[in-house]
Amino acid sequence: LRSRQGGLSRRLLKVVSYYSLTTPPYKLDALEPYMSKRTVELHWEYNNAAQVWNHHFFWESMQPEGGGLPEGGVLQQIEKDFGSFTNFREEFIRSALQLLGSGWVWLVLKRNETKLSVVHTQNAIFPLAFGDIPIINLDLCMLTT
Repeated sequence: LRSRQGGLSRRLLKVVSYYSLTTPPYKLDALEPYMSKRTVELHWEYNNAAQVWNHHFFWESMQPEGGGLPEGGVLQQIEKDFGSFTNFREEFIRSALQLLGSGWVWLVLKRNETKLSVVHTQNAIFPLAFGDIPIINLDLCMLTT
């Protein structure tokens, strides 16, 4: 999802920008020479927007009295790709325990393989950056312990 110039693709920026935070209270080049305009742009446009998106997805995936087994096609796909819901759950927990520092654990649909997979990402990285479709996520921010 990177352009030929090495920047983020327009499609990804469109998704991320929908969830962006308010603009900084100064011009993006106001911190030069200590912080380049490009660094400020990346931090503001991508990092913060990605965290907002990650958290929005996280909060929207939960509900009071929720939990339990998924239903329908999601459960069928989990059983197909992991052998059982228990196997999926164990892999999800194992992935969470392997993550050092802040990050996220995700159940994603790998577009290339049309298969569910458990992945973890550091900090503000999200599966859309790799072309994966997120199904659920778990916030492993250092503050969540």
